[in-house]
Amino acid sequence: QADIPASAHWEKPQGKNPPLVMQKHFEVVGRGIGLVLGCATFPTWNTYPGLFASLATGNPVIVKPHPNAVLPMAITIAILRDVLREQGIDPNVVQLGLCPRNEDTQALATNPSVALIDFTGSTAFGNWLQSNAKQAHLYAEMSGVNTVILESASDYTATMKNLAFTLALYSGQMCTTTQNI
Repeated sequence: QADIPASAHWEKPQGKNPPLVMQKHFEVVGRGIGLVLGCATFPTWNTYPGLFASLATGNPVIVKPHPNAVLPMAITIAILRDVLREQGIDPNVVQLGLCPRNEDTQALATNPSVALIDFTGSTAFGNWLQSNAKQAHLYAEMSGVNTVILESASDYTATMKNLAFTLALYSGQMCTTTQNI
């Protein structure tokens, strides 16, 4: 954030007329607390983008990992807090929020101080967030159904190898795995 210029001078020539001149001023202004709700299958992969996007844009963050994936996020948050402290930044801009009960997560997500929510997980809870966490801007990746329609192929063997790869990748756990053929 310190690398963002505080101001910029801009001029656009207007031919015969005097140039259009602007003096722009910039200030990092966070939206509020970011809440990152992690998932069980890929706790770091799905948490890091929301976590670092909030920090880079001036927002403190609460990371609420899935109850089955607390350790990787606890390690991440501990290291991140150490790095912030070493840089002279208040480490409390990043916190780990443990909510073992769904009701606790819902209360956190609907807290008026939470302005951003980054969520990866089930469609049911994503829909609940859309309906109930109205105070926050929601970024959600919910489960989907990915379909392959195979009508023809010029190289059938290569097509089948690629399809087998997509089905086997991460044991079929990734949200991008083909579910219907």
